[in-house]
Amino acid sequence: MRTTGQSTKTPWTVKAIKIVLPLFILSAGIAIGVFLYQTKPAAKRGAPPAKVPLVEVTTAVLSDHGVVISALGAVTASRELALKSRVSGFVLTTSDRFVPGGIFKKGEILLRLDPRDFELALKKKKALVLKTEAELNLERGRQAVAKAELRLMERSSGKRVNEPGLALRKPQLAQVQADLETVKVDVEQAMVDLERTVIRAPFNCMIMDKQVEQGSQVTAQESLAVLAGTDAYWVTATIAMDQLQWIRFPGPGTDKGSLVQVFTRDNQRYQGEVFRLLGDVADKSRLARVLVSIKDPLGQNLKRTSPLLINAYVTLAIQGQTINNTIALPRRCARDGNTVWIARDRRLVVAPLDIMWKNEKTLFVRSGVKAGDKIIVSELSSAVNGMAIRVEESDSNGN
Repeated sequence: MRTTGQSTKTPWTVKAIKIVLPLFILSAGIAIGVFLYQTKPAAKRGAPPAKVPLVEVTTAVLSDHGVVISALGAVTASRELALKSRVSGFVLTTSDRFVPGGIFKKGEILLRLDPRDFELALKKKKALVLKTEAELNLERGRQAVAKAELRLMERSSGKRVNEPGLALRKPQLAQVQADLETVKVDVEQAMVDLERTVIRAPFNCMIMDKQVEQGSQVTAQESLAVLAGTDAYWVTATIAMDQLQWIRFPGPGTDKGSLVQVFTRDNQRYQGEVFRLLGDVADKSRLARVLVSIKDPLGQNLKRTSPLLINAYVTLAIQGQTINNTIALPRRCARDGNTVWIARDRRLVVAPLDIMWKNEKTLFVRSGVKAGDKIIVSELSSAVNGMAIRVEESDSNGN
């Protein structure tokens, strides 16, 4: 019976241990955790290390630079003429090239008028010359007879005639001589009119438009065709006023103007030169107008396959004067238009610029930057004068 009673108590002890022991371990762990949390050393707060920006620089170099001025313009004819007939007549023949686009050299025949009326008129004038010359010879004979009669009369009367000119028929002789000169002039005029029936090119030209055909009846001063000279074309370019100082114009001190490269839309290139500065400004843009001359625009001497066309729009690169002892900088170096960032002693320095000239890519600086200065070409989100920087070298062009 005792054995049985002890065996019934043992399970409760085991159960108590199983329940109490985990609770004790959990409580001890919590107590240790709280103790460690409360006794941990406090972390010291400090400023994060400063981040110094890395910048790219280019070295300023002092040298001479040629100014190139970009401009736009339209091609026009340097010589344009409305060719008119000097005489009236019937268009007998025309040249096969007497069509728009036809090219002629100076003196080549464009068309012919019927010459027959003028040939007949010339024959009449020549016949009149012969008749007048005969009258002159007769009058000279009459003058010789009058001279003999006057001499005989003075000898018989013993007196001299007060006005012998009338007796010697000098006025009549002068009249016939004048008539002869007049009819000779008429012959010359008839020859000129006959020559004018053959209408020739007055200069090297291209037919831009024609107003007559073979068989047309034309009158004096009637327009026959519109001609454009082919020795040279002009381009009227518009340029800002402040850029004129760099362009060389022909004048008393110089024979030639600045050279010009002319580019068409199909990338054909032509050589020209500045010819004149026009005396007015463009109506809408108020820009100055410069006249550029392009010789041999049709490429006849160079055997060019693509001729320059009148009224075409072109791009010009005008070779201006040379700027001596200046520094060329990439345009992206300019900050706020007229300042630049310079790297000196690992610091950023903001310096003002005195810009002499600028184009789409480059600034030409007169002062504000010295040769050897490290010019910052990279962008910074925030730039303060005197801030610390790290420098990464670039090439001399800032590329």
